[in-house]
Amino acid sequence: MAHSRLTPSNAEDLLFDGVLWMARAQEEHDGVSTRRSRARVAG
Repeated sequence: MAHSRLTPSNAEDLLFDGVLWMARAQEEHDGVSTRRSRARVAG
């Protein structure tokens, strides 16, 4: 994943406002994905 190579010194070059906390970002993504999948099944 490209974000795992993101550092404060190269963030500006890559058009990011700041460095992502990858572990936290992955947890949030997984949670959203799970909720969307469940909503489609229940819907």
